[in-house]
Amino acid sequence: METAKPRSKARRNFLLGGLAVTGALVVGWGVMPARQRLTGSVPFPVHDGEVALNGWVKIAPDGTVTVAMPRNEMGQGVHTALPMLVAEELDVPLSAVRIENAPIDKIYGDVTILPTSLPIHPDSRGVVQSAVVWLTRKAAREFGIMVTGGSSSVRDSWQPMREAGAAARAALVGA
Repeated sequence: METAKPRSKARRNFLLGGLAVTGALVVGWGVMPARQRLTGSVPFPVHDGEVALNGWVKIAPDGTVTVAMPRNEMGQGVHTALPMLVAEELDVPLSAVRIENAPIDKIYGDVTILPTSLPIHPDSRGVVQSAVVWLTRKAAREFGIMVTGGSSSVRDSWQPMREAGAAARAALVGA
């Protein structure tokens, strides 16, 4: 009769350790505050007396407002819709707003395209689906991928554009 060899606990310890580290990383990453999207690490370039009020909006001495445009026009009207939001917040006519290509920075990343591209039905409200969408959204915000597609440009940028316009107006009123 053979005697059974004692099983090594190395594999079990490795798996439990890996699970603990993964859990700690997910929890730690999850409690990090969301990355702000108004001021980037790369300043919005200014020319000839312009003043950059945040990472999205700058104003020239003649009153012309320039908006950073991180999206390409692909037939969705994004080059009209996004400047229109800033014009509304600043209470200036749309004709006084122009666009300029945004510098490469994480604040201009599209955080909507990745979660909406997941193979999850929009009506799914399960715990796993919600966790996957949350994690994908968090990753998209941290990575800051500048991309155009999936009809996500306005869905993604309307809030930062509105906040940028409102912050610019508050800075001008407070000056």
